[in-house]
Amino acid sequence: MRLRRLAVALALLFANRLSARVVPLTVREQVVVVALVEDSLADGEPAREEFTLGNLAIPPVVFAPLPESSPFSPHDQEQMAYWNLYQPDLFRVGAPAVTWSFGNGVSEIAGFPDSAKLQAELGQSWFEGSISFVAWRLENGRAVEVDIALNPGQRWTLDEAEATRPGGPLSFRRVLLSALGTAWGLRSSFSLSPRSRESVASASPDSYNGAILFSDDAAAVREAFGGAPIRDGLISAYSIVPFPLAPRRIPIRLSPASVRPGGGFKVVSPIKIENAGTESFANPLVEIYLAPRRFSLEGAVKVKQLRVRATIAPGGVRNVEVGRITAPASLPPGVYFLAFRLRASGDEVRGNDTAWSASNVSLNVKAD
Repeated sequence: MRLRRLAVALALLFANRLSARVVPLTVREQVVVVALVEDSLADGEPAREEFTLGNLAIPPVVFAPLPESSPFSPHDQEQMAYWNLYQPDLFRVGAPAVTWSFGNGVSEIAGFPDSAKLQAELGQSWFEGSISFVAWRLENGRAVEVDIALNPGQRWTLDEAEATRPGGPLSFRRVLLSALGTAWGLRSSFSLSPRSRESVASASPDSYNGAILFSDDAAAVREAFGGAPIRDGLISAYSIVPFPLAPRRIPIRLSPASVRPGGGFKVVSPIKIENAGTESFANPLVEIYLAPRRFSLEGAVKVKQLRVRATIAPGGVRNVEVGRITAPASLPPGVYFLAFRLRASGDEVRGNDTAWSASNVSLNVKAD
């Protein structure tokens, strides 16, 4: 297992720092291909990366999207729109391509080409554990064409509950968000210093592979292109502690994990709130629910709310203790997951305001 992790780490270093292929075309123009490989890190172990910028694109980057017939359309366009919240007009949607062709001057979401097509266009084949290739053509150090290809040999899903289950399929949204970050110039690299930040560009354990842009992602795109004012609070159902090379995520757990209606339990270890926007927000409210299904508030019951007495500055991250919760006496028996909803004044980004306990963290409510 350690050898496999080392192999993956070396592949990530090769793919993201050294690049998988650099082919000179002219004095001022070159092609770069970056591979994203499958993450084999177990929950709780650090992904050894930090984040930088390089070979920035020239906005707006106009992508030929997936065809409407694809089961993943228009979710590729939605991920472009997500990035555009932090840098307006970073991406635009063009006309779908009839067939994928790298080097034609058009940036494309190439979809899921087989190894033969990938070899024909990029001179690369899918290798074991590979997830995606991002290929771009540079002129004077700036990306002028970017193509994104996904490995058809992997299992893919739009179900975030499945994608954040250990051993589950890959999240199409998460992988594409990361690939789009690579497309505009977001990079990862190794650092020996302690880290306490997250990014969509990082390799992370399955449980934390949600389709989320973190405050560092928003700050990076603003640093690259200027950005625009926005209010945005973000919540995660785990906490972060600084750790050498990469942040360490501490998942919540429940004690006890089984109660009767009206019984109490404690959320052990904090949750995390951060500010991905450009304006401070003060005293946010956190609502806590018991939900029958992860990533759905249908049938959920609110069991607590707490006020965070703090002002969180742009880029700020705060771990918040949840404490003790009482299961309502009227709660039907069953298995429930915890959902945390952030209420911050003036929040303009809604998709990152709810976080869920991991698939292996649930409360069993027993019958009397």
